[in-house]
Amino acid sequence: MLNHADHTFWLGAAITDILIQIRESNISLDKQRRNIDDQSVLPIPLKSPDFIKNYDEDNDKNPVNILSTGSLYKYTPNENYNFYKEILAIAEKHLNVKINIVGVDKNSALAKQYQHSRIEYLGVLNSEELNEVENQMDIFLEGFPLPSFTALLQAAQKKIPFVLHYDPLSSLKLFNDNKNNGIIYPENKQEWRDLVSNLIEDFSFRKETAEKQYDLVEKLYSENAWKGLLHQIYQNADFKQHRIGNFTSDDYYHTENEMMLSKIDSFMISHFKHTENLGFLQKIKLLSQVYPKNKNVKYALSKTQIFNYIFENRLY
Repeated sequence: MLNHADHTFWLGAAITDILIQIRESNISLDKQRRNIDDQSVLPIPLKSPDFIKNYDEDNDKNPVNILSTGSLYKYTPNENYNFYKEILAIAEKHLNVKINIVGVDKNSALAKQYQHSRIEYLGVLNSEELNEVENQMDIFLEGFPLPSFTALLQAAQKKIPFVLHYDPLSSLKLFNDNKNNGIIYPENKQEWRDLVSNLIEDFSFRKETAEKQYDLVEKLYSENAWKGLLHQIYQNADFKQHRIGNFTSDDYYHTENEMMLSKIDSFMISHFKHTENLGFLQKIKLLSQVYPKNKNVKYALSKTQIFNYIFENRLY
């Protein structure tokens, strides 16, 4: 089973022998919630870039170019995060930085509200334009409240050090914490600010962080690494016996993760959209199955209302 839509509900946990994750941060979550022990990481592979930053030739210089890339909606502030406010504070504190935001148009309301002479909102760029911008950058900031994983990885592949967002929900983490490889999710806003400042002010620290992060990304996301990880999964599968999981209880989760994801990927669906071709007996069987004895599940329609709907619309 490939967990390719890890931010949504999916079927298959009960019959899955090996679960393939595109994000290593999902392993502990799916072990706990879906009771799957045998899991492997197989990220989406990235093509090798045409440029890799050479720190032996690149001396400490001014300005320090900072990049963040993401869709406009991903930067929309909420009660816990305001990326615009933070980059404005960076620009005001560090006179030697220039901040570039790709994906946010300069005429958008928040761009106008958080203007600064050394903050440039570049809007949406094509791949060639983005590539040229990335090649000039010294630091990448992961956006918040919603990150853009692909944008971060593209920068990391070029050996540009990155700063991950602070105190993230588990569903918004790309990596597991790994300080030895420079993977740090700051616990709070102040830790995030301190980390950004250290990268700006200390060239040696910036170089060291870039090297560590680059090594990890190469081990996971390069084409050769991907082939090796896939080979290991096939080898593991050769010695597996198929089994069906035994789930003895229904667990209900209502944390910040669920509340946030329900807002991102919410849509209305008809109760009968996928049952119109069923016969009458099949519909009755379905009714008995969708009403488990779970006090945490609430239904929009009662059984009586559904029966009335069936007969009124001659669905039998």
